[in-house]
Amino acid sequence: MDSTEQLLQSLTDAHGVPGYEAGVRAVLRDLMAPLGELTQDKLGSLVGHQPGDGPKAVSYTHLDLAEFEAKYEMNSATFYARFRAGEMGDAMDFMEWASLYDMHEGAVQRLSLLKSQS
Repeated sequence: MDSTEQLLQSLTDAHGVPGYEAGVRAVLRDLMAPLGELTQDKLGSLVGHQPGDGPKAVSYTHLDLAEFEAKYEMNSATFYARFRAGEMGDAMDFMEWASLYDMHEGAVQRLSLLKSQS
């Protein structure tokens, strides 16, 4: 089993229904801990602070993306491509997942732009 499959298996095995994501959060906390300091905001999202003298990169891990990936056993990028191609239907879960992925990708692009300008 490769590392992506292991991660998906860990997330699938973690208890994390909407509003009660402690199990999924614990898996992600263990995964992200070596990358820097982690805190949790009031909404339950993990916030990573990477140490160093350069610009601070703050990464918000939206646990809902991980929940959808575990629930449907598919990574978000694959889901989004299939959703945009009309292969996934219009279930409310899929609409929410696509919206969350749009927001995530927008944040990643803005962070990349900010890093390139510093």
